[in-house]
Amino acid sequence: MLEKGFIVNLVNQQFQPPDMPDLISDTESMMKELERDSRFLPSKFWREINSKNIDMLASEGLDNFKRTVSQNYYNWLITRLDDPQYRRAIGFWLKNLSIQPFQAKIEEGISLRFTNRSGLLKLSSTKRYLYKVFVSLVWEQMLKHDHLKLSTKVSEPEVGNPIKIWRKNQLITQDLANSVLECNVIAQALGVNSKSRVA
Repeated sequence: MLEKGFIVNLVNQQFQPPDMPDLISDTESMMKELERDSRFLPSKFWREINSKNIDMLASEGLDNFKRTVSQNYYNWLITRLDDPQYRRAIGFWLKNLSIQPFQAKIEEGISLRFTNRSGLLKLSSTKRYLYKVFVSLVWEQMLKHDHLKLSTKVSEPEVGNPIKIWRKNQLITQDLANSVLECNVIAQALGVNSKSRVA
């Protein structure tokens, strides 16, 4: 069987973020080192993104990185029904009907920061509702494909202050749903199943 506890322990480890001045100093040192040889220097695009990410972290703090930097990497604020990701999620749901996406709860007062706009974006009640339903639809799809039952063994770490959506009493996130889906796809491609032992 899958090595018990490895993935769970890896995901649920206690993470102590560094102090912001240390992070900025370390990032500056890293960039200076990379600049010594242009072959290793990130492109202008990535330098700009890095600068924006550091600005967001400096503004909102490391304690809120899931409401700033994470919004730029595979955690999308999907709040339009005509968005292709929303349409795909609804299409899957129509074939696997469940009331759960509409019964989920979402926290009040959500503010996020993005690289493509200045300042905080406070989600309206409509955007919060649409986002909650989208994440819940993705979660339902993940549950149907979670052959390894990872969703019963891992939980979203609260470090970084994720947007809080509850399905029954479980904190669910788009990021965790996508990660569980990815693990299942990789496991299937490698021939790993619930009886496999992974070192």
